[in-house]
Amino acid sequence: NDFDQPLYADCNGIQGMYKVSSVHSNHHEDRAWLWECRDVVSSGSLSQCSDTGYVNEFDLPMNFMCPANYYVKGVESYHDNHREDRRWKFTCCAIQNRITVSCRQTGYVNDWDATMNFVAGQGEVITGVYSYHDNGRE
Repeated sequence: NDFDQPLYADCNGIQGMYKVSSVHSNHHEDRAWLWECRDVVSSGSLSQCSDTGYVNEFDLPMNFMCPANYYVKGVESYHDNHREDRRWKFTCCAIQNRITVSCRQTGYVNDWDATMNFVAGQGEVITGVYSYHDNGRE
């Protein structure tokens, strides 16, 4: 997406989000985002997917996790210029007869106004997202 523009990214088939990167613009007080997909497993079929609706409010923390054994397959957000923040939705999916294992939190992967580039490890996909907004840093 471009700065101040909506974001929509969705993976095909049994793929999941494994990489997220963004750059910040002080002029726009927003980030441009790139989410990337990869195969979750070599075979199988989706058993269920669900859309979350918005998981955060403007100016408040976002602490989102897909349900157990689900992973992030899609993301959507929009930016509000008055609040200089984004609201987010996710699509979470499960694969028939598969479970997620070794889930962990990464800790912070970027700093204020800095470029972010997170890549999940080999065989891993993203299952949740944590973020918070600071009005003083706008």
